[in-house]
Amino acid sequence: MALKLPKMEWFGSTEPYLEIHKPLEKGSLDSVVVHRTECIPNTQDPEWEAFFVPVMQLTGGDQLQPFLLKVYHQSSFLWTKSTLIGFVEVNVRMLVQRVSDVYQLLHPKYQGKPVDQDPEVVGRLRISCTRKTRPSFLHFMQSGFPLRLVVAVDFSAANGDPSSSGSLHFLENDKPNHYQVALKNVCDVLVNYDSDRMIPFYGFGGRLAYSSMVSQFFPLNGTPSSPDVPGTLGILETYAKAMDSGATPGSTPAITP
Repeated sequence: MALKLPKMEWFGSTEPYLEIHKPLEKGSLDSVVVHRTECIPNTQDPEWEAFFVPVMQLTGGDQLQPFLLKVYHQSSFLWTKSTLIGFVEVNVRMLVQRVSDVYQLLHPKYQGKPVDQDPEVVGRLRISCTRKTRPSFLHFMQSGFPLRLVVAVDFSAANGDPSSSGSLHFLENDKPNHYQVALKNVCDVLVNYDSDRMIPFYGFGGRLAYSSMVSQFFPLNGTPSSPDVPGTLGILETYAKAMDSGATPGSTPAITP
């Protein structure tokens, strides 16, 4: 929240909002807005809603990289631009370690210039900052969280007739088709993260030889109660068997926006 902001309109009102600015270069006045709060009408002591800004977006992860907090007045006249009330330069470490809870807002004339020993102050910012860590994929792995890979192959008509050389499912002698190459390359990596390496393997938008109806979701091994196959090899073998047994495409569903 801000405290004791000056009156900005002739009739005494102030319509403040806060922006967080990330400098494009060190020491540069050019900056990009990372976050903007809501504007609170007619107050000199605005209290904005709490918000979240990723540190990587703000400073690239550098806790000592300075950035600017700027308070603006949004004029009630539509033809008038917002007016900068004041600013303060901080960094992530200052806010997280709570070097201070209240920061002086400096007059705009100090932007990009040395600050006097007794600078002109136009208000104050009271800041409560908490750093929260969002768990990454690596965090889940290190914690022992069980992960499971599920794979599905598109058999819809958009892939073409498998007997045509233009189809992604087309098999030419011993040469792997597009899906076999993709399945091997992707699954060789992802299977290693699966907790038991037994992979549920499905198809959609087509039908297998044992079925007379097109399905949007079916197990490629033909066993609904146990669709799991062992690792990348099991995936490739099951796909090959499904193609050999006459898996056929269905129609591509129409999607209405």
